[in-house]
Amino acid sequence: SRIVGGDVNGWKQLSLGLEYSYWKIRIITKQWRLDQRRNKNARITLESPTLLLALSMSLNCSVTTDWLGLALDESRTNGMFGHWSTPAFPSYVLQLYHIYKNGTIDDNICVPHPYDQIFIKWTNTEGLRDAISDICNYHVRNSIDNSDDHIAEFSLGPYGVIPVDVMALRNVRSKHNLETKLPNHILLNPVFFCESAIFIENNSTKIKCIEKYG
Repeated sequence: SRIVGGDVNGWKQLSLGLEYSYWKIRIITKQWRLDQRRNKNARITLESPTLLLALSMSLNCSVTTDWLGLALDESRTNGMFGHWSTPAFPSYVLQLYHIYKNGTIDDNICVPHPYDQIFIKWTNTEGLRDAISDICNYHVRNSIDNSDDHIAEFSLGPYGVIPVDVMALRNVRSKHNLETKLPNHILLNPVFFCESAIFIENNSTKIKCIEKYG
């Protein structure tokens, strides 16, 4: 709410939350790797590292992005973060990470609908804008958990109102000098698309936020 209200300290709180969550995941992951039992259960669900990777790419945090991206890639084979099944968002974020690192789409990552349209229309600026509108609708629909057995992908913490899927997309494309036209959508508050860069270095958070909306 502080970010939406124009308070730059809201970005500081968000970046600190990223740092704390990152180290929590690293510690629990280390414990999981040291556990020598066969068929051991995941100690972290897929939602937390996936959302954190999207936020990390959104805020240009290279250290956290690299570690989380590699860990998520590893979890596809060892189950460290649970099973990769039907939710579309984790595969979408992992594909974005591969583009972030390599500049190309990885054909070995199957991304379910509606996020698949982002990559199908990757080079079609107008078509991409329509695809972004579709993933915004998906984000809003999945920000509230309405059942007893399904955790909505964006129901954790502040992610229901922070469009990390679009923020990460725009930053990854910008890194590779690609234009991203955004649709008019209730989820896409302009304050989330200021030219911001938050870097985590030596356990200290440096913040730069220029009030320029895109």
